[in-house]
Amino acid sequence: MTDVLMISGLDGNGIVVEWTKVKTLGSGSYGQVHLAKLPNLVSGDHLLAAVKSCAYPRSDSIQKELHILRQFQDSDKIVKCFGDVVSLKNGVTVYNLFLEYDSSGTLRDLIRRYGGNTSEPAVKCYIKMLFEGLRCIHAKGYVHCDLKPKNILVFP
Repeated sequence: MTDVLMISGLDGNGIVVEWTKVKTLGSGSYGQVHLAKLPNLVSGDHLLAAVKSCAYPRSDSIQKELHILRQFQDSDKIVKCFGDVVSLKNGVTVYNLFLEYDSSGTLRDLIRRYGGNTSEPAVKCYIKMLFEGLRCIHAKGYVHCDLKPKNILVFP
């Protein structure tokens, strides 16, 4: 489903941010996830991001996610958060959280791609990365309560 759309919103500092919704990637209990192009203020180019969007009154859990992810900005084991924007769509206030995106997909996608058959060295590599990420999360006093292949992004 491709639905390219330019969206404007305000970030936490009251600055207008424009981004382009490229397509819908999926949905969850909180709202939808979209592939988006964001302006890269450093290079002047664009970067791809996954955007979690939901109606503002239902955005408490996503706003909490922003607060938590900001504590991991220096970690290469945890998905990067690029910030948040509040926008207006058809008269509804929408909260948008911008996250790191990689086209490799999730661990569930990888398992499906290989029909459940993955080499032992590859499995060891993914498990090591998973444990390193969990160690990082636990070191900050958090516990991941929704750990499943669908929620684990795979990066090359």
